[in-house]
Amino acid sequence: GCLLSDVAAKMAAVRKGVAARMAAVRKGRAAKMAAVREQGSQDGCDMINVFVWRSDCNEWMKSSE
Repeated sequence: GCLLSDVAAKMAAVRKGVAARMAAVRKGRAAKMAAVREQGSQDGCDMINVFVWRSDCNEWMKSSE
């Protein structure tokens, strides 16, 4: 029974290691996605600000003609 329990212990350790690695990968991917989303919303805001500023500018140019 020694060998079987050794194998079982080894398998458990391997499984635990794989699970930990998968969790780390998943966490890393989640963090990267969050960062991308954050950056994306920032870019979106900048674009909207520029667009609003441009249209305000155009309105002002028209009204001042």
